[in-house]
Amino acid sequence: MGTTIISPTFLSAYLLLLCLVCCLKEGYGLGRRATAESHHLEHSHTIQVTSLLPSSICSPATKELNKKSSLRVVHKHGPCSQLHRQDKANIPTDAEILRQDEARVKSIHLKLARSSGSSNVDQIDATNLPAKDGSVVGSGNYVVTVGLGTPKKDLTLIFDTGSDITWTQCQPCAGSCYQQLDPVFAPSQSSTYSNISCNSTTCNSLASATGNLLFQ
Repeated sequence: MGTTIISPTFLSAYLLLLCLVCCLKEGYGLGRRATAESHHLEHSHTIQVTSLLPSSICSPATKELNKKSSLRVVHKHGPCSQLHRQDKANIPTDAEILRQDEARVKSIHLKLARSSGSSNVDQIDATNLPAKDGSVVGSGNYVVTVGLGTPKKDLTLIFDTGSDITWTQCQPCAGSCYQQLDPVFAPSQSSTYSNISCNSTTCNSLASATGNLLFQ
């Protein structure tokens, strides 16, 4: 039986060719990544923070078309908005507007992540509460502004981390309402309000704070 002898020169040439193939393959991979990164940079945009805020004067960005299908788009907190004219006392600050924008972007990202089945959904902050000092309502706790009802009415509620229930007064109060900073919530003015029966599962799930108090 014959024996095949591989010369050192042939072996060296084969290893050199193998190294060249590997280098070319790795270089092609690096080239693709570099192209992808440069392509991403080409689509990056820099904007001024002030462009996200409403202007000080009412000047629509586009001319209105004399068509029934045209809509006039204005900033909801800007001087062109009816909300701005009707409720000037509750106009948010620039910082509050930017925080609302940030919360809206996070909400959009969360919806996109859930719809795409992303595994990073749990790492996204689902809730962001802009808590404030509660001294304005005579409380040592933090407070948050929550919109209740439809149409919503903004109410200042105590943000109590020691309880899973938040209470607010509702008209008509039993006896008399205690004094509070915001108007008392009127259920009759909300189209989405409904009474819950005391025998319902929802009502029974509310544990009594003292063990002998009934929620009615």
